[in-house]
Amino acid sequence: MKLPAPVFRLLSRLPRPKGRKINRRKLSSFILTVGDEGAVLLQVVRGEIVSRFFSPAHNAKETGAFVDAVMEAPRLPLIILFDTLDQAYVQQTLPPVAAMSVSRLMRKRLQREFPSDYLKGALLLGREKEKRRDWIFLMAALQNTASVQAWLDMAAEWPNRCKGIYLTPLEAVAVARALDIARPVQGDRWHLLVSYNKVSGVRQIVYKNGQLVLTRLGHPAYESNAEAVAGAIEQEIIGTREYIKRLMAQAGSELTVTIIVSDDIRRHIDRGKLGVGQLQLLTPFEAAEALNFPTAAQSADRFGDIVLAVGIASAPKHLLKFVAPLMQRQNQYHTAIRMVRAATVCAALGLLALAGTSAWSIVVSGKAISALEERQQSVTAELQKSREKAA
Repeated sequence: MKLPAPVFRLLSRLPRPKGRKINRRKLSSFILTVGDEGAVLLQVVRGEIVSRFFSPAHNAKETGAFVDAVMEAPRLPLIILFDTLDQAYVQQTLPPVAAMSVSRLMRKRLQREFPSDYLKGALLLGREKEKRRDWIFLMAALQNTASVQAWLDMAAEWPNRCKGIYLTPLEAVAVARALDIARPVQGDRWHLLVSYNKVSGVRQIVYKNGQLVLTRLGHPAYESNAEAVAGAIEQEIIGTREYIKRLMAQAGSELTVTIIVSDDIRRHIDRGKLGVGQLQLLTPFEAAEALNFPTAAQSADRFGDIVLAVGIASAPKHLLKFVAPLMQRQNQYHTAIRMVRAATVCAALGLLALAGTSAWSIVVSGKAISALEERQQSVTAELQKSREKAA
């Protein structure tokens, strides 16, 4: 529904919303974020980051700290996030068949669209409002490269149960919503989230009304030069902005841009050159505080990987969960272990109940025997008195 112009102008002057804070206290998990430049492992216990590690490669020499951490906490579950270049997102429509049949059609479409070794899935976006009311899906796939498979193989050897495998661009909508500063608009809400990450590079994610539209990944050439990195980020955003302008057909739409970079890079970003309606530049520490997760970053942190990881992991609901065959077998093993433990507890409780019932039966039987003995003594005494009177 469009707002009348005077009301819209009034709402535009209201203070900016602070976004929706995440509930960090429910999070207890290992979070493994994998990119093309390495991986970051976080250990979170009751909403507090206990430890964090970085590895530039997946070999045993570089990941020794990873293995030591998970072996010390084998019951802490594991969440895996992939922020790699080789990801594909394709929007597809299916004919207006019954809801019971659309999943089968979508599985066939996925098998036809992507190779069999890809990790793939589909997210239902809704249905067309006009014409045939076709089903609208977003198909997502992760290419099973040698690096991806190596990280999955390593995680499959860990004793921790894997809660799920997710794609960072798709799931980061939870972070974008929490950091959103957009004022009320008459048209569509467009949000560009930019994060300079250690394991991947400059990740750009564009959402329209909370749904993923496109994502891009760039690698700055001079990472040690803050001014050069800032210039590279500016060029990446300008290119994305020009592309989005062609998609923002609805009148009244506005683009909000959130950038997570270190403070030295932030100082070299030219706000005027970006030419966007709403812009906020946050350091990883400031973004962590805005997410109500202050331990997710330190004041000297330069990258946004950890902020995105805890924001995604803390989300009350994830959009699309992927399952790797090795991890699926591992989860089946953990499920069997939990079932055995539950059965053992039930059996122990049953034995305790049986023992309690037997003890109670013994007490009741003892009381009954005592009553019968007392009755026997009374009858015997009365019989003796009767005999004495008869004599």
